[in-house]
Amino acid sequence: MGPMAQAQGGIRVVLNNFDISTGGFGDLSYGLGYDHDFSERTSFTVLVSRYIEVGEMEIGYRSNYHFMDNDGASFYMGPNIALRTGGDARTGLPIGMHMGVRGGLQGFYADLFAGVRYRVGSKELGPSERLSLDNLPGTTFMFGLHFGIGWD
Repeated sequence: MGPMAQAQGGIRVVLNNFDISTGGFGDLSYGLGYDHDFSERTSFTVLVSRYIEVGEMEIGYRSNYHFMDNDGASFYMGPNIALRTGGDARTGLPIGMHMGVRGGLQGFYADLFAGVRYRVGSKELGPSERLSLDNLPGTTFMFGLHFGIGWD
């Protein structure tokens, strides 16, 4: 692909994004995102999402390492981090790992992924309470199918 890979970008629509906690609670989110290929094997995604059930907003960043050239469909994996706030919760910081398959960014593309995150922060903490290992909210599994339109 060469130097033009750095010019590839795409706008993604988040319609099918699910989070399921280890306690069994699940939530669906929707939003918009931006994808950018740094090179033939690396890319990033920035997402802004709204969770329907709990009313929280999230701004997330995903870094991706592609195991094949990303100008076509490729398997990838990488770390993710987000800032999540609103609803009944205090601000949280979900961090984790994800993997998936994404199409090349030219024209229409899709991204099918799954991952696991740990949210640092708590729904039970009041303003004067201290964060401890006993009141961390726990692990969340995420999966989704996003669609986008990209350019070269």
